[in-house]
Amino acid sequence: MENENKKLIRRELFHFVKKKKFLYLLLCFTMIIGILLDLALPWFMMNVTNIAVLEDGDRFSFFIWVGVLILFANFFFHYFDVFLKNKVASFVRNDMRKKLFAHSLLLPLTYHDKNHSGSIVSKLTNDVNAIGDLMGSVFFSIIRGPLVAIVAFIYLLTIHWPLALICGLIGPLTLCVGAVFGKAMKKNSILLQERMAKAVELVQDVLAGIPIIRSYSLEKTMNEKYVNSSDRIYEHDLKNGKISAGLQATSSFIGILSFLLAFGLGSYFVMEESISIGELIAFIQLLNHIVWPFTGLAGLWGQMQSSLAGAERVFETMHEQPWVDKFPSILPMNQTSIKSIEFQNVSFAYQDKLVIKDLNLKIRGQGVVALVGPNGAGKSTLFKLLQNFYDYAGAILINNRNIVTMTPEELLSYFSVVPQESCLFTGTILENINPNDQLSMDDMDRILEFSHAKDLVEALPGGLNFHIGEKGSKLSGGQKQRIAIARALAKAAPILLLDEATSALDNQSERNVNKAITNLMKGKTTFVIAHRLSTITDADLIVVLDDGKVVELGDHDQLLSEKGLYHRLYHAQFKHEDELVIQ
Repeated sequence: MENENKKLIRRELFHFVKKKKFLYLLLCFTMIIGILLDLALPWFMMNVTNIAVLEDGDRFSFFIWVGVLILFANFFFHYFDVFLKNKVASFVRNDMRKKLFAHSLLLPLTYHDKNHSGSIVSKLTNDVNAIGDLMGSVFFSIIRGPLVAIVAFIYLLTIHWPLALICGLIGPLTLCVGAVFGKAMKKNSILLQERMAKAVELVQDVLAGIPIIRSYSLEKTMNEKYVNSSDRIYEHDLKNGKISAGLQATSSFIGILSFLLAFGLGSYFVMEESISIGELIAFIQLLNHIVWPFTGLAGLWGQMQSSLAGAERVFETMHEQPWVDKFPSILPMNQTSIKSIEFQNVSFAYQDKLVIKDLNLKIRGQGVVALVGPNGAGKSTLFKLLQNFYDYAGAILINNRNIVTMTPEELLSYFSVVPQESCLFTGTILENINPNDQLSMDDMDRILEFSHAKDLVEALPGGLNFHIGEKGSKLSGGQKQRIAIARALAKAAPILLLDEATSALDNQSERNVNKAITNLMKGKTTFVIAHRLSTITDADLIVVLDDGKVVELGDHDQLLSEKGLYHRLYHAQFKHEDELVIQ
């Protein structure tokens, strides 16, 4: 299984090479030129030293100009090489970020239920950056190292092959050391990235809940949690540092050993006159190009393992089946009016607990359907099942057509949703009401009028271009609800899913929101989750749910007369409200 994952990751990463093959070919060219320029320096030093010993002034002047040419050529190609590597890395990061974000939007709710949003954030930042580094500088450095070593070794053989064979054994030894340390680095890096993701999750939770943290004086508790999380990151970071230190120290030891070996043996061969002083200097310089690429390769191996751990986490998410893949590719049937909605033997389990149990319900035509029941009865779940957000047993039909046969676009075009807590996005009021930019300003004026939000918008600096802050933090609860209602009006869908939005508002805000909701419900089939039963006495149909089943069905007066669960809930709620008034 592990080998399959490695093959899969390699295939995914190779996709970037194919996508930017011209850039990669250009980098291969600059890499080859760079290798030749690196090896030109030992050749230059050998010739200059030998000429100096021979006191040949004319040739010495010529080689000085050659040295200047090598210097400037090295500068130019080094700049071009680094620039292209950074360009490739930036492209990979940008492409991977966009793909991962787009894919995250399409993942089923079950994935988001099981995984914290901070995990996605960590993958979009830390892991994607690691992949970019891998496909840019790390990838080419890993290729370049062995190539430099091979060419340098061939050059060494032409200078003095016995010495070359003795010293050439050092490079592979360094590589073996790197492989051992790299394996430990990858294992620890996976744990480090997981700890970093957990820390991001905690920070997101804390920043989103600052008001509650202040109210309950939880600053110390939350700080302790973050300190513990940060300490765990530090432990793994420190372990990576120890592994890296061990790797670099061992590599450095091998490098110095090779230098001493070459210098000692080389000096002996100079005395034996089988090698010149210039050749010895060139030999030691070339030996660096054998030892240090392998030394660097050992470090790069560890970095590559760390990057591959990040790639594994990213591609694990990328290979999750998108929610839209559940739907067939069928041409949509544009239906604007709702004749019937039917639940046939619908059952749904969440985390092995049956939430909806063999539910049967048929709603005809337009009107208001109120869903009533104790907490955990399955009211909110029905909203999600209607939109096919979860897999379920049984069938749900809209206008006698099973929703699983519809395309996502067709199914979701039926619904406008107004949640109990308004979900607004950072940006302007206009961007929240008209996110797809499909409405004219005349349409916007009409929508603001119907949603009783026109006065609100006109009173704000900038009007529709007023920035509402994170999650609408610059607006009051009632203002946010009216913006959410305006967004639902803008969609003009035939089915409205309304999670009663006024239970936490003051009287004036509630009156404004109720007027907007009345306009919103006109001509629609409306499902209302009722938190206060006094608000749904005029509903055309009240569906009473308990333990995932429909236990009562009828209008307000009928259900009160039956003196069942609805009767008990209604009077218990009024008794509670009366007690609050007396208090």
